[in-house]
Amino acid sequence: MLLDVLGALIGFAGVMLLLSLIVTSLGQASQHLLRLRGRNLQVALADVLERIGKGKGWTAPALASEILRDAALPPSETGARVARNVDKIGGPVRWMRSAPSLVWLSPDELDHALRKASTPLSAAKAREARELFEKSQERMTERFKSWMRYLAIFWAIAVAGVFQISAPLLLRDLSTDPALRARYLAETATIQAQGAEAVEQLRAVGPAPVDALVEMARRHPRLAAVLEEVSGEGRDVAQLEHEIRDVLRDVPGQREALVGEYRQILAEMRTERVGGSLDVAEDQLGQLARIDIVPWPHGWSFYGRFGNVLGVLITALLLTLGAPFWFDAIKVLTSLRDKIALARGGGDGAAKASPPPKPAAGDADKTDG
Repeated sequence: MLLDVLGALIGFAGVMLLLSLIVTSLGQASQHLLRLRGRNLQVALADVLERIGKGKGWTAPALASEILRDAALPPSETGARVARNVDKIGGPVRWMRSAPSLVWLSPDELDHALRKASTPLSAAKAREARELFEKSQERMTERFKSWMRYLAIFWAIAVAGVFQISAPLLLRDLSTDPALRARYLAETATIQAQGAEAVEQLRAVGPAPVDALVEMARRHPRLAAVLEEVSGEGRDVAQLEHEIRDVLRDVPGQREALVGEYRQILAEMRTERVGGSLDVAEDQLGQLARIDIVPWPHGWSFYGRFGNVLGVLITALLLTLGAPFWFDAIKVLTSLRDKIALARGGGDGAAKASPPPKPAAGDADKTDG
């Protein structure tokens, strides 16, 4: 009986892991398409400008947008061509591109941008703006985290609703249907192995500041030894840019150009890795299809019962716990189930259906047989 309960929980956690990976993938892609990092920087700068009395209402955001646009790097030839095509589409797509592409601005660059603005600030006001901007970094971080939480909630509801997964119904079916439970357990090894790989892949979707530094060193072998002096501690963009400027102090004529190139590499890597996050979502769709979980299986009639609506909302709530949570849950539950099966002495079949914590590709095959 206890083994059956644990088997049902393992199967349930496997489904939650796959769905959570889709939620995370869509969230990462959305924040890139919406340019949330650039919008976050624009909001922070607009708040600073308003606090020093440089604009009210829509004036401050407009000035912030102008400053960030002027401070940004010119787009590559490919980027400019894509932008022209997007402008032809208009509507929501154009609104998404309207956000600043710049995701970070150093205090020195802020000073320079404020001097170049159409309505330049006095030296005292520029100094005040710089101090306020430096103090706003923590608020920027918290605001971006909040936006990402809202995206996660949105996609959790959307994914649970489209797949029509009711957590209570799924647990009931796994508890009362031995054949279904055995089928889900048979897929656990594959789900866990692919889940570990997908979690790591999604963790790499962020700005990847250190990876961009490595790529820049590859492009400039003469400066590779100098760039190796950058510690990269904290993996923070602002810190890395400061360190890059510091180690390149002997080449002042190239320093700002190299920092600009670093940002360009960073942007290119971010775009490439967001494409990877969508690949993760596609892989999970295929894995769900193997256990007959597909989008919209019951049609609109499914939502004719309040219990189903409530069940889907419970699923969405569970998905917001995140893929790492469900990945760890599978490891704990399978380990516990295997120990109990071994202690009882007759649980060889159950133990075979449960994967080890981190199976390799070959180990997964051995587990099945």
